[in-house]
This record gives sequence, structure tokens and C-alpha cells, in this order.
Amino acid sequence: KSAGAGMAPVRVEAEAASSVTAPLGIGEDASASQGKYVGVAGAGAKPESESITGARDFIGPEASATYRVEIPVDGAYEMTAACWWSSTSGGFTILVDESNMRTLSLHPSKGAALGAWTKEKLGRPLDLGAGSHTVRIVSRTPGARIDWFEFAPAMTPGPR
Repeated sequence: KSAGAGMAPVRVEAEAASSVTAPLGIGEDASASQGKYVGVAGAGAKPESESITGARDFIGPEASATYRVEIPVDGAYEMTAACWWSSTSGGFTILVDESNMRTLSLHPSKGAALGAWTKEKLGRPLDLGAGSHTVRIVSRTPGARIDWFEFAPAMTPGPR
């Protein structure tokens, strides 16, 4: 089922994380919505062979930012985020309530501007119940940044 059509999106500023672990950190950028973002410092990044995109199912607590998000009503939600990419590879893995579904990731969209804030959307809606949810954003991509993310009612229902 779809969440309330006229409902305002639930927006979270990335720097409002309850915890941030290295190599992710909070940075400052005057062009970010509140002047801050969460991103990967170049020195803390690891090669892709050691990244979370490997074959393991468990994603450790490192390289992540954790949030509590209050969803007002049951329904399908689309997640959109303001991202800044230094290259066309890499991205952010999104875990909702610690569910590691490999399809939940934000990557530079085709033709996305590099070195500028762009809106990226998860590939499919999420079916979320009303109440509190944990969102964990994980990345080891050097230069990747996230300014804010939001959950808005989806136009089509998510999978059950």
C-alpha cells in the first residue's frame, strides 16, 4: 500500500547522525543545506577489494553513520538523498533496521555532475511501518558525501 499521498517527506540532515565511525566523518561545505555533510575522507578509504561490496553478508559498524527516523504512517516510501561524488564509482550502502539487501545503495546516476550536490534515489521503494526505524549509511568511497536524505510516500507500493 502507498503512504499518504499529500504527506510531507521525512527529511534528515546527514550531520544529525547519532553516531559516525571512521573513515566517515562530518565535514563543512557552505553549499550543503545546513553547511555540513557526512563523507569519506580520502586518507581513510580502502580499496574496493576490502569494501562492503565484497561477498560478505555482515556489514560491520565501521565506515557508517547511524540515524533514528520516525515514519508517520505505514506504507511504501522512496528514499532520496543529496549526494556529492568525486568519481563515477562507489556509493553508499543503505541499511534499514539492519537489513542488508544488496539492492539498497545510492550510486552516481548516469550523467550525474561530479563535484556538485545531486539528488539520488534508491532503486526501489521501501515498505516501512509507522514508528521508529534505524537507518545506517555506509561508505568507503573516497570523496563521497551525503548532505541529507528523506523518505517520501512512493507513487507505487513497495514489495511485501
